[in-house]
Amino acid sequence: MFGGIMKNSLLTFISILFSITFSAVFMTELTDPQNSSTAGRYVELYNNGNSTVNLGDGWAIQRWTNASVDPQSPRSLTGSITAGSFYIICNDADEFATTYELTCDQDIGGGGAADSNGDDNIALIDPTGTIVDMFGVPGEDGTGTGHEFEDGRAERSVGVTQGNPVWDETEWNIDNDSGGGDGNQYAPEGFDPGAWIGASSNSDTCEDDSACNTGAEGDCEYPEVGYDCDGNCIGELDCAGVCGGNTTVDECGECGGDNSS
Repeated sequence: MFGGIMKNSLLTFISILFSITFSAVFMTELTDPQNSSTAGRYVELYNNGNSTVNLGDGWAIQRWTNASVDPQSPRSLTGSITAGSFYIICNDADEFATTYELTCDQDIGGGGAADSNGDDNIALIDPTGTIVDMFGVPGEDGTGTGHEFEDGRAERSVGVTQGNPVWDETEWNIDNDSGGGDGNQYAPEGFDPGAWIGASSNSDTCEDDSACNTGAEGDCEYPEVGYDCDGNCIGELDCAGVCGGNTTVDECGECGGDNSS
């Protein structure tokens, strides 16, 4: 009997372990500008993976308002997010465009996850219905806690590489009107839709100054021996016109000759 209990406990643990899904798509900025009535609010997603993700396959975003233990109905996402790119979900496309001179990828209107006043809890859900990224603690009003971004914003910390289905305060930098971070924030100057401090640190970037593509994403690329990055020969041409070649003119004046007349 004892062995059966241990076996069932182990199976339960394994089931829980494999039910946790880590996602290359995750939230990088949640916003509630001090002037949100005219600037609008938005949620920013980032794809840290190597391939495009079709959000229309069943991805959604969901909000728990204040201290509610029951979430709102999830809002389905549309469109795609390419590798190394952002996806902006706003509550008012016109206000967003006027404020930031950018176009948000999806306007889900007011009253949802992109329209939080900073004391709500928000989750990103994958096509299986699994929470793959979580901000805040469902059932706990954010006011006065580590997950309050009222009149400010929550930005993902540098070094985060994937979504976290369990709230972790250390993964976020918070500004709010309660004195957190840099205090309350006004749009547009206090926000940066389509950018994130952790994006460059998570990408595979060539950092070798001697490479032809230093500073660019991807593996470093180098010129062939004797050539520069533009394909120009920087060595000497031999008599046959080969860059860096060793063919010489013999005593009879013949390139590559054997000195026979």
